[in-house]
Amino acid sequence: MLWVFSFLDAYFTATEINSAQDVQVDAQNPRVAVTLNLLTAGFGYFYLGERAKGMAFFVGTQIVRFGVPRMTGYKGGLVTVVLVAVQVMMGVDAYFIARRQLKEALGPAPEQPVPITTSRVPAFLPIGLACMIGAGLFMAMIVGLAIQAARGTNGQAASNLAVQNRLQSRRGVISSQSGSVRPATDFLSAVEEIRKVERKTHRTKDDLQDSKRDAQLIASELQKQKLTPDDAAVAHFYKGLSLNLINSIHDHEGEAVEMDAAREAISDFDSVIADNPHTYIPAVNASNAEYFAGSVARNQLSSISLAYKYWEKCAWQGHAGCLNFLANSRITGDGGQKVDVNEALDLQTMVFNTGITYRCAGASSAMSIAKVVHFTGVRRAGDDELEWVKQSYSLMDKLEAAETNKNVCDRAHAEVEEFLLRLSRGQHKPDILRDAAARLGGESPTLPAVIQRLSGSTSDDEFEAQVQSAQRNRIAAQRILMRCGMRTL
Repeated sequence: MLWVFSFLDAYFTATEINSAQDVQVDAQNPRVAVTLNLLTAGFGYFYLGERAKGMAFFVGTQIVRFGVPRMTGYKGGLVTVVLVAVQVMMGVDAYFIARRQLKEALGPAPEQPVPITTSRVPAFLPIGLACMIGAGLFMAMIVGLAIQAARGTNGQAASNLAVQNRLQSRRGVISSQSGSVRPATDFLSAVEEIRKVERKTHRTKDDLQDSKRDAQLIASELQKQKLTPDDAAVAHFYKGLSLNLINSIHDHEGEAVEMDAAREAISDFDSVIADNPHTYIPAVNASNAEYFAGSVARNQLSSISLAYKYWEKCAWQGHAGCLNFLANSRITGDGGQKVDVNEALDLQTMVFNTGITYRCAGASSAMSIAKVVHFTGVRRAGDDELEWVKQSYSLMDKLEAAETNKNVCDRAHAEVEEFLLRLSRGQHKPDILRDAAARLGGESPTLPAVIQRLSGSTSDDEFEAQVQSAQRNRIAAQRILMRCGMRTL
């Protein structure tokens, strides 16, 4: 914007000098007024002496900026286009006001006009160039909106395929540079394996051994210090993620977490945050690193204050997972955070509006809104528990088609929660439990026991026996019982 202003102002200033107009009047420059309105929240009006109009636009834009919940994706882009259009209208209005003031200051045109030195550059050239730049900006915005609107199951699958192609491409590059195929292949194969483990709904001890091997392979590559900057960022990110997965499996199995591994994971994520890279894997970025670093700090190092230092940063950058953590803290007061149910609902809605961009985050937030509305009784206009459940399932359906996983985002657990929500309204829907059971594989031995108990096919004692026979952590099973409200049925 400043560059466009510079060449236009230089041209028209020269024209004014040639016509001796610059010494006839000391009025406001229309081009300055336009640029101020385009760059600020109405300061061009203050420059022109239109203080009432300037204050009205300033207050209005601040209300929109801080009063409207932040949106991302297609809706966020649409809001941005509207706001830019409003600023353009303000710029045009400021131009005509300044031109009117200039005409009044100059007074009637003289009978013998001052000879004007004609410019060798016709006016349509700088004006046309400025218009082309402005049109290009709007065209780019419209194309971006079209991409967001069209993004869905096919777009997600295409994005995953593109990442795989980039990984394959990097393999070839690294192999040719190092002259050794195996180390480079091991490094990127480890990255792909970590990505697969991360997407699993339930992880086992087999995944634990694989993750340890992958972390060691990546650590070995980092120690050689022969990786490119992009590869080093990818290595640090997925090494930290692998160490996080290792400790999460330990915790799920009722085993002690490895504190050194947790601290090492945070160190890896800190490296990514400091570099703020843009690599051939879009997931490798500072916001995601802050999200995972906060998770490690909270769940493995028990440092709540450190966790929220990370989450606060990535939340206000629009990261869905970090927004989700902040939203939950507004309900529980976790980490000394303020309790504000309405803000929690607004934050969860922001996450839901990201769709499947952050995989399960949007669907999870829709379920969270349903539960918050149900248990707190706080409702905004249009809030209904079961409608939010449907919204959650609509996102899960897209991911299920893309990943061919019928229990994506732990949908079976969500259906158990839907069953209980409907039961509280007097609606007994056993078909929901049957559908939840059909979605489960052998990876979840406790939830089938919960489903059988809720369906009435087993007693309390039989339920306890089923959980024990599964040889799983009983604490995890009790947590499921408490979430499902078994003791109050």
